[in-house]
Parts: sequence; C-alpha cells; structure tokens
Amino acid sequence: MWWQERLRRLQTEFGVDSFKFDAGEVNWLPYWSKLEGDETFGPNIYSTKYVEAVAPLGGLIETRVGRMSQVSI
Repeated sequence: MWWQERLRRLQTEFGVDSFKFDAGEVNWLPYWSKLEGDETFGPNIYSTKYVEAVAPLGGLIETRVGRMSQVSI
C-alpha cells in the first residue's frame, strides 16, 4: 500500500518511532463511498480496516476511532 510505504520511509529516514492516527470513523468518508466486508459489522468495517492498515507500522502505533457515534452509509 503506497500510504504505508510513505510512512515507513518517514520512520527510516527520520527515525520516527510511532504515529498517532485519528478520525477512523465512516463519517469522514465521502457520502458515495461503498464499504465492502461483512455487513453485520457495518459501519465498523471501515474502522476495522483503518486499524488493520496502520497496525503493521509498529507496536507503538496509536489509533483513535469513535464507537456508537457513526451512521451507517
């Protein structure tokens, strides 16, 4: 994923130990977005994928995602 590659480059080139990721809720997506996955987890499909995308960047990663505050798209 190009985004992970860019973050890894920051870690390598500048010695960044960790990142904090915020706003992993679906309300930040464009209205026309289509989420794919098990619909029983909607709208948390996006939040789950959001965390899965950043988790490989290291054990110090911090993510913040709101729960029970989202509307299903």
